[in-house]
Amino acid sequence: MGYDHRAAQREFLESREDEQLLAQWDEAVRQDQADPDSMACLALWDAVRFGRYTEERRARESALEAATRSIVHGLRPVPVDTSTYPTGRAVAAERVRARLRQRDLAEAAGMTRDAIARIEREAKRMTFEEACRLADALRVPLDRFRPG
Repeated sequence: MGYDHRAAQREFLESREDEQLLAQWDEAVRQDQADPDSMACLALWDAVRFGRYTEERRARESALEAATRSIVHGLRPVPVDTSTYPTGRAVAAERVRARLRQRDLAEAAGMTRDAIARIEREAKRMTFEEACRLADALRVPLDRFRPG
């Protein structure tokens, strides 16, 4: 009888004391037993080893939390359209070109530094009024924030 890799891997996962992870591991083992080509255990093991599992789980949990918060407050979650032009990157590029810190730009545009940071990382959609204020503060035409 040879070395049982899956048992050793499960033992390692048990040391993390994460019931959800163990349940996913057991499901991956069942998938691999049903279809040996699925390599579900290997995919989960690599995700855990390289930190992707934790990152993906946090992202799922924060998205769920945001949706729950929206429902609790009577708001509909706004679907994020990833195909839109990244205006936040354009704002960040213009800010860097103007040699301004986020704090300085926020002060000049009458906004908060947090709002600038969220716009630049595409976590917040910019309103037309905000775009106008940012363009004025950066001394650039408004069309710098739209696709070429």
